[in-house]
Amino acid sequence: MPLSRLDNFLKNVRGNIIYVNPNDLDATDAVENQGNSLGRPFVTIQRALIEAARFSYQQGLDNDRFGKTTVVLYPGEHVVDNRPGFIPDDSVSPIRYIERQGTTTLDFSPFSTTSDFDLSSTNNILYKLNSVFGGVIVPRGVSIVGLDVRKTKIRPLYVPNPLNDNIERSAIFRMTGGSYFSDFSIFDGDPNGQVFRDYTAAKVVPDYSHHKLTAFEFVDGVNAINIKDIFNNFFTSRTDLDIYYQKVGLAYGPASGRSIAPDFPSAGLDIQPKTDEFRIIGPLSGEVNVSKIIAGDGSTSTDTITVDIATGLAGLDVDTAFNIDGVPDGTYNGSFTVTEVLFQDTAGLTTSFKYKTPIAPVNAAPTVSATKVVLDTNTVESASPFVQDCILNSVFGLNGLCADGSKVSGFKSVIVKNFKGIGLQKDNNAFVKYNKTTGSYDDSTTISNISNDAAAKYKPSYYSYHIKASNKGVVDLTSIDVSGFAQQFLTETGGEFTISNSSSNYGQNALVSKGYRDDTFLRDDVGLLTNIIPPKENVETDINLEYGAVDVSRTVSSATTSRLYLYQETNLSAPPESVVQGYRIGAKVSDRLNTLITQEGTPIEYYARIIMPSTENTTNEVSSVKVSNVGRSSGINSITDSTLTFTGNHQLLNSESIRILSDNARLPDGIDANRIYYAITNNLNADQIKIATSANDAVDGKALTINNLGGSLIVESRVSDKLVGEVGHPVQYDSTSTQWYVTVGTATTDNTLYPTINALGVAKLGDATPRTFFKRKPDNRTLSDKIFKYRYVIPAGSGITSARSPRKSFVIAESNDVTGLNDTEVALEFSPTSVTMNNETEMRNFSFIRRADYPGSGSADYTTELPHGLSVGSKVNVTKVTSSNNVTGAGNSGFNGTFTVSGISSACQFTVTGFGDIDPGHFTNNTSSRTTTLPTFQRVNTKNNFFIYDIEEIREYVSGEQDGVYYFTVVDASSTPTISPFNDSDNFAFSQPIKDLFPQFDRDNPNSNPDPTITYALPDKTGEVVVDEVKNSITREGIDKTFSDLGVGIAITDIRSNQTGAAHTIYTTYDHGLNGIFELSVVTAGSGYGPSSGTAGEYYNASLGFSTTGANATARITLNASGAVTGAEIMNPGSNYKVGDFVSVYGLEEQVGISTALLKVTKIQSNIGDTLRVAGVTSTSYGEYNGLYRIAGIPTAIFGSDFHDRIGLKAINVDSRVAVSDAANGHDLGVGITQTTNAYAQLTGTGLQVSAITHTNSTGIATITTSPAHGLRPNNIIFLGGAADNFWNKQYVVTQVVDLTNFVINTGITTLTPSTGIGLGVTVRGYSAGLSAQGGNVALYDENYGGRQQNVYGGITDTLGSAMNASTEDLNVSGIATKDWRIGDYLRVDDEIMRIKTTNTGNPLKVFRGLLGTQSAAHILGSVCRKLDIKPIELRKPSSTRTSGHTFEFVGYGPGNYSTALPSRQETQPSFDEQLLAQSLNTGAGQNVYSGMNDSGDFFIGNKKIDSSTGKEEVFDTPVPTITGEDLFASGSASGVDIITPLEATVARSLNVEGGANSDILSQFDGPVSFSQKVTSSSPEGIEANSIFLQGDATVARKITIATGTPTIAGNPGDIVFNHEPPLGGTTGFVFTSDNSWAQFGAISASALINEGNFDKIGIGTTAALSSEIVRVGSGSSLVSVDNTGGVGLGTTANSAKLRVEGILYANQVQGDGSGLFNLATDSLFATFGSAVHPAAQGNGISPNVGIGSTTAGRDNITLNLDGSINKNVGVGGTDLFVVNTSKFLRQAEFTGGINIGNNLGIGVSSATNKIHIQTSDDVVALFESTDANSLIALKDTNTTNNIQIGAVTDDLRILTGGSERVRLSSAGKVGIATASPRAVLDVEGDTRLKSYHEAPVTLTSSGQVVNIDLSKGQTFELTTTENIVEFRISNFVADMATSFTIKILQGSTARTVDIDDFKNSAGSASIPVNWPGGVVPTVTASANAVDIYSFMTFDGGDRLYGVVGGQNFS
Repeated sequence: MPLSRLDNFLKNVRGNIIYVNPNDLDATDAVENQGNSLGRPFVTIQRALIEAARFSYQQGLDNDRFGKTTVVLYPGEHVVDNRPGFIPDDSVSPIRYIERQGTTTLDFSPFSTTSDFDLSSTNNILYKLNSVFGGVIVPRGVSIVGLDVRKTKIRPLYVPNPLNDNIERSAIFRMTGGSYFSDFSIFDGDPNGQVFRDYTAAKVVPDYSHHKLTAFEFVDGVNAINIKDIFNNFFTSRTDLDIYYQKVGLAYGPASGRSIAPDFPSAGLDIQPKTDEFRIIGPLSGEVNVSKIIAGDGSTSTDTITVDIATGLAGLDVDTAFNIDGVPDGTYNGSFTVTEVLFQDTAGLTTSFKYKTPIAPVNAAPTVSATKVVLDTNTVESASPFVQDCILNSVFGLNGLCADGSKVSGFKSVIVKNFKGIGLQKDNNAFVKYNKTTGSYDDSTTISNISNDAAAKYKPSYYSYHIKASNKGVVDLTSIDVSGFAQQFLTETGGEFTISNSSSNYGQNALVSKGYRDDTFLRDDVGLLTNIIPPKENVETDINLEYGAVDVSRTVSSATTSRLYLYQETNLSAPPESVVQGYRIGAKVSDRLNTLITQEGTPIEYYARIIMPSTENTTNEVSSVKVSNVGRSSGINSITDSTLTFTGNHQLLNSESIRILSDNARLPDGIDANRIYYAITNNLNADQIKIATSANDAVDGKALTINNLGGSLIVESRVSDKLVGEVGHPVQYDSTSTQWYVTVGTATTDNTLYPTINALGVAKLGDATPRTFFKRKPDNRTLSDKIFKYRYVIPAGSGITSARSPRKSFVIAESNDVTGLNDTEVALEFSPTSVTMNNETEMRNFSFIRRADYPGSGSADYTTELPHGLSVGSKVNVTKVTSSNNVTGAGNSGFNGTFTVSGISSACQFTVTGFGDIDPGHFTNNTSSRTTTLPTFQRVNTKNNFFIYDIEEIREYVSGEQDGVYYFTVVDASSTPTISPFNDSDNFAFSQPIKDLFPQFDRDNPNSNPDPTITYALPDKTGEVVVDEVKNSITREGIDKTFSDLGVGIAITDIRSNQTGAAHTIYTTYDHGLNGIFELSVVTAGSGYGPSSGTAGEYYNASLGFSTTGANATARITLNASGAVTGAEIMNPGSNYKVGDFVSVYGLEEQVGISTALLKVTKIQSNIGDTLRVAGVTSTSYGEYNGLYRIAGIPTAIFGSDFHDRIGLKAINVDSRVAVSDAANGHDLGVGITQTTNAYAQLTGTGLQVSAITHTNSTGIATITTSPAHGLRPNNIIFLGGAADNFWNKQYVVTQVVDLTNFVINTGITTLTPSTGIGLGVTVRGYSAGLSAQGGNVALYDENYGGRQQNVYGGITDTLGSAMNASTEDLNVSGIATKDWRIGDYLRVDDEIMRIKTTNTGNPLKVFRGLLGTQSAAHILGSVCRKLDIKPIELRKPSSTRTSGHTFEFVGYGPGNYSTALPSRQETQPSFDEQLLAQSLNTGAGQNVYSGMNDSGDFFIGNKKIDSSTGKEEVFDTPVPTITGEDLFASGSASGVDIITPLEATVARSLNVEGGANSDILSQFDGPVSFSQKVTSSSPEGIEANSIFLQGDATVARKITIATGTPTIAGNPGDIVFNHEPPLGGTTGFVFTSDNSWAQFGAISASALINEGNFDKIGIGTTAALSSEIVRVGSGSSLVSVDNTGGVGLGTTANSAKLRVEGILYANQVQGDGSGLFNLATDSLFATFGSAVHPAAQGNGISPNVGIGSTTAGRDNITLNLDGSINKNVGVGGTDLFVVNTSKFLRQAEFTGGINIGNNLGIGVSSATNKIHIQTSDDVVALFESTDANSLIALKDTNTTNNIQIGAVTDDLRILTGGSERVRLSSAGKVGIATASPRAVLDVEGDTRLKSYHEAPVTLTSSGQVVNIDLSKGQTFELTTTENIVEFRISNFVADMATSFTIKILQGSTARTVDIDDFKNSAGSASIPVNWPGGVVPTVTASANAVDIYSFMTFDGGDRLYGVVGGQNFS
């Protein structure tokens, strides 16, 4: 076959296949060759690709072929000259070409036979067609396919210089949509050849890093070329792809034989980019509202439709498919394609286009309201670039593929399959190594062969990657095998990966996600942050935890006050408990050991403060925590040779466990955060220690090596870190006494227990005291109630057209909806006429620019209409600024672009850098034209990055029906290392440690409101972040950063204080905005303002010249036709103005001969008295500055002539709620900028003055009365300050709102009566918390909106001027004339949010009601209205990697080269945390989610690891609730824990809880627990519960509990309440009976020795004693009855008898007169007399058995007269001896029995007139003498239960009632009431009530300038001065007693000086210190006849006095 015919046979005429074979003899790149024949292939790939572009060309516009050509590569080495190409420049004629180095040339000729296609030639033609950024463009979706993946090799000729930062990164291939790459390998530059490395023609050997070169990248088809560097400053609206086809058109001129015409720069170019080349697949998304739509010309309808849209829409190009919906005429609606683009905005986005409908619509100009254009994503017009079966082999870090979504549109996607990458790095310049001695990084200049050092890591500037997706680029990856690289799979700025079945081998980091999108989806820019949900305040009351009893004998015999020995705790091997029910003995601050000891029948609580060993018997006895501060000088810690030197002597013991904390979380290298260490004190000075990692090492003296870096350090020894017996624990073992003891304080105020035990001893207490106990406050809050959250609301209002529920991991950013939907909306703000918002969602986030200036040097200044709220480090996107050199306001040109804020010069001015050197000209926007063309700024990102970690859906969003309410748990991802080269927040911004999401719970010291953490990114472990203190709150830190970033509050630079720490000046970064102008009046109208014609009208953003103190206010000015000012409305209120200030008008366009207008400030928005919250001040020295302040004033001093020097703009005078003790630390020097870097001040509300406090101390209830109205809701927190007694100066939960000015708090029960000082010259104030824990629960259906949640205060507080019902839109406010309410303001009344929807022209304001998830409700007159600062936010999708089935092999071993990562070369094993970071690294809120397996076979899924050996599951990077003393991480042994948080769990067999190594870790169930089987406790301590419920067979369970008194609340029959303190003879408790009453049960013996019963009633063998009985035994004939009168019945009841017997009574003897006896038998001894029985005569005339003075009665010595009557009553007759007449006893009569006297008894008197009548002439009338120690006389009446007794003991007089002594008159003449030992003339032990009290004042005189005060003479003294007084001497204090006295000082006719602070003892030998309120000593009024009153109190017998001023200079 002839060769020509064979060539024709092999040739592809349409160019579907083009061949490249550099080894073919016939290969040529000549112009006549088309490469479409196997017989004549091209030499180079570049030539083939250019030819492919030519083959795609078809004459005519927008019709070129796409995706039709495949370039086939034959095996061999292919070289690519990938240098940056030329830029055609048509700004001159003829056109010239700009080279990348900035030079211009004409050396670009059309292809011809003389063209230089030789790539070895420096000036070859092929590279000139490259991308202007370098790289060969692969046009029209061309495929490049190799025939042998390993033997088809491609090498670059251009490798950017890594040592020159001015040389940009570049690529080898620039991909277009639809392009395909397969079966070839890419290598580094030829190691045996040379390459280009910069923009010159110089070549070098490529033995350096290739990390600035990527094999595959997108070609830019969407962005205008804008080059700003040292080589070039060039801008063109053309894209890189545009320029490529322009060059292709130029290359194929007539000489090529295949000319393309017309050529650039002619109009109507015929070869252009295809949309499908840069719009990947199709439009990804996009929707916009239609503002106008017409058919035909709008009058006559045709099928051609013209659409105008509200804002430009990216991707809306010719042939783009879209959907349109919402047009009333349905013909317009449907799916169509764009036929013509009519207009584009300055950013190149389509704003007007045409399409065709099948038929002409009926209505040519329909009305549109909810019509939208939505891009149609269901298309396959284009395709993703596809890289398949390729290999990258590099030993210098050549990158694989970058999908930069900013260069394309549409899906922005790439598909990669089986693209193997090997990216080693041999360039030593690429690595650094951390030096733990210096705390910095060393590099190859000091470390040789660092690339092989296992401890080395990549320099960030040398990072390489295999696959990268950025700027919303998306890559689908399958079967990717990667080895080496710094970052193997990298997503950033919104890039996304989906990876499956891939592997990461060696290398530094496998999966890296960085940052988030710079914009959001429309439906994610609708929500608002309305509130902060703080933690729940813990309002639980204390509980008691039992501990061991104290051994009385051992404790007393030891005679050691500081030791309380524990009873029967003698076994060294069995120590007492360290932990009781989860609480740690001695761990509470000021912990006490308590016990109840009964004294005189009353249990009394005694206590001893538990202290730490080595501090006892010192002046600093420490409880809970020992603290020592490490010295510091010039920012360097006092650490030398690893020895820490403190600021004073420490109290640590050798081997005592310690922690090291830093005020900025930065610790010296060698020390880990939250880790327990041990002190080495032996052989060191008393102020020095070293640190060991274990107690054994400390004993052995093996110290850690550390440096002196870090923040201010403190060393703490915590009881919570110790067990009983460990060094430093309060409970220790006495080896001498072989017994355990508790170390306690020795001060009398700290220890009442030891003295009591010592005094009572074994005799009174026995061997042991009752069991001791310690007190704790339980905390039953859920984890969710311990963190701060954000309340996010999606409004369901009419203004929302598209919204969706929020998503986890999305990033919170300020809304970029910064302008209105239309001109009408923009004009709402500052409208000169009354206007109304159409819906509640308008005016979302107006952010307009009023001025832009270019000072040069690559920066620009922007001035905003209103405060911008930006912070340094934020990125902003400026748009629509027109200027003299950018008249159209084109995007990314002139002042427009994306910049980083580098400076904040005022609240309305910011500076950006990276601006470039091209002068944009002067600002030309007309900001008085209130349209959507106003220039704006958008916050691209904030200084910090906040992502949503978790979401609680409170209320689902339902469009148009229901607001969506969601609670966000937000985490900050902005912790950046501070050590170079990793101190780059753009690339290294790591998340707060998720495991510390919940503040560590300190059970012993619960804290509802922990301080914010300070996070610190470790310098040596990239990606690892620690906190300063795990007990602090990372969510609170996040809130503070959010507030700072979103402009809530004012940045602080310094705080300076007075010496008392009560008054301060806060200095702000820029003008604070306080005391701004509210209203102006025109004083002088001026003239000549505005343009020369058409002057009359409204002019915006007029600047108001500064007043004497104020500045920065702006206004809308009204001008008349003469250009005179006729009115002004404030726009920006400015700062620090005063009523009466004068300001001038400037900043408007002015005519020649202008006359300046002068305005007067008539009203300001005063902030004096408002509450200010300061947060973010760091360091342990200045932490107290974070608190609440009252604004006292604004300074007026002026530093200079310029208003920026006015201190009042940046300074605020404040009074702190409580004095700041830190102020003593150099108060005059200030806190300093270092400690206030992140500090800010935030207004929290109007200050309240407390006018009254009514307090009941027995209940703890206090009612607070305020002025003005408080506006509080139940569960709010209120802080009080200024009270006389600090008891009041703390925070309280509002438990009840009584009315507008009264609310109730609970102070807790107390015996104290603390003084408020109200009415005594003291001002008590209330402060709004701003950011603090609040009370109450938040539930799904009850948000507790006004109580638990906290609003961000907007700066205005007002009250309702009239009541509102739930439906009215009229809001009347009291302050309409004084408060700056504006249209669009959000406000809150009670629990309802409203928004003002009309211009404020006076009452009533029109409002939208019940907004943002609140309910419209009625509100009473006077209700408080507060303006809210509600933040519109958008949610942005983070950069993300999702991978499954991934394999990690030896990742993270040093830099990841084979030389450090191969198992045979591994030197160290990375820690678990380091392995995790090597596998997955997130920065800047990026997110990685993966499942896979590591080189040990461990399986990972999400944040769970499954151990391949044990099957054990662990979770990591997840919140781990830790408890102080139980923290696994503190030992340094745990990184992940096997913690699970399932909603439900079922355990099939058993559940075993070991309780930790010491079996003392508490397991807690916060919900009900049900057991269906037996529950057993083998603990000797049993089971403890508040109550036990037993059901048995009953229907309802019975409750068994313990109470302190008689139960009053009804129960169920069978309920039992035990008595908590049962006495001897008492009862066990109470039982609820079936007759619904509580009855006592369980009699207790009245004796401790015998079983002695004591009952009120008793029934034995019977049902019960009758009501008249106290004893009843048996019944019937066996009945024994004792009645209530003492009568006894046997066989019957007593029935009023003393003894009644039913039956025979047998007795040996019966005594009495017998008158009551009847039915006696008569015999020889008794005879009858009538019915009576009497002794019978014995026949000898002698009466039997009756005698007085004899055994028988005879007539000689007695006369018996029986009157014949028979009567059983004594004294009447019939008795044994009855005397009718007077009896006379001449001798002494003795009565061995009792004497009954029926009438008066007279002694020494003949006729007694009283029952006892004694008369004598002696001094002593009667003597009552007892042989006992006491002599008492008892008195009793019929109602007396116990006798009242009076009598003598020794020489004292006693009075007793109720069996107890009540009054004693001592022999010394002292009367004691309720005390047996009176210590004063009158000593009352207990309460005293005096109806009236009077005291005569004691007159004082002075002598020798000294005044003597005798407290025994009185307590009220008067002194009239006759000389100067220098000293007061006081006598007769009572030791250890409290007393007070008052002195009235009356100046005589001559004023004298009085030293009221100088007191001494009576001898004048010892001074008595006096403490005054606030430490301020008063000055006695030195005026003639002036009267001052001073009161003094002592609590310690006169050792110290406390003085108060009762008043001064009374008139």
